[in-house]
Amino acid sequence: MLIFDPAAQERLKENGVWREYRAGVRVQIRPVTATDSRRLRKEAQKSGRFDEAQFDLLFWDHLVVDWDGIVDPDKRKLALTPANKVAVFRALQSLGNWACAESDRLAEEAATAEGESLGNSGGSPAGKRTGRGAETSPSPATAAG
Repeated sequence: MLIFDPAAQERLKENGVWREYRAGVRVQIRPVTATDSRRLRKEAQKSGRFDEAQFDLLFWDHLVVDWDGIVDPDKRKLALTPANKVAVFRALQSLGNWACAESDRLAEEAATAEGESLGNSGGSPAGKRTGRGAETSPSPATAAG
């Protein structure tokens, strides 16, 4: 049995879910779908040229809703700002890679549920790009560093 719950899908896209990175470190993550990625890329290209720094700000601000256990040197919770999100996830690349993988899993789960409930017959999960050279993830984690 597959239960399709559009309201739950919308809550996931809006609020994300909490995932534990390691003991004492949790991140509230949203899925980044192919549609989200296109929208973020378009926003980062408003000046006519693609602005990688702007894309990183938009991407990480979309993906990361909140965090616990990410602190400053005085062990106070690090302010959750777009600039801090980029700084943290670029500096701690394993954390960034993990967050992108979790987001990809959430997006894939949502796409699979939508595809199954809508009777997708294309042989691939809904929203998944296929073919030679198809990008499988909208995440910039491998480029961060």
